Amino acid sequence: RQAIEELQRAKSSVRKEASDTDRERVAQELEELKRQKTELAMEERKIAQEKAELALLNQRRKDDLLELEALRRQREELEFLEMKAKKEEEDAMRAKEEKERRRVRMEEDRIRRALEAEAQKSQESSERERKFRQAEVEQLKRQIGKQQIQEEG
Repeated sequence: RQAIEELQRAKSSVRKEASDTDRERVAQELEELKRQKTELAMEERKIAQEKAELALLNQRRKDDLLELEALRRQREELEFLEMKAKKEEEDAMRAKEEKERRRVRMEEDRIRRALEAEAQKSQESSERERKFRQAEVEQLKRQIGKQQIQEEG
């Protein structure tokens, strides 16, 4: 009987030791799981932070692309306005040159008309003078003719 009791005590002690060993092993596994859980939580926070940074970078990239597109449109509009201003300037210069050519032509026409009028007056004056001299010559011829008739007669 004593041997049975001792055997039961030993069995109970072995169970208790086994159970202590199991508890210790389970506690270690539990500690390891807690440590892994903490590491996972830290890793998840790190991933979430990186994800947030990536989202921020993507948003900045989108903003930069929008700004770049706006700048491109502004550049195109500026180039268009510069081209338009240059064309308007060229048109204004051509119009000014044409106006100057018309003014010069009008001045040349006025001078030509004045010269033609002067030439016409000069020609008319010369014609009058020629007729006057011709009349004088005719009168002298008649006087000479009369004198010759008187001298002969």
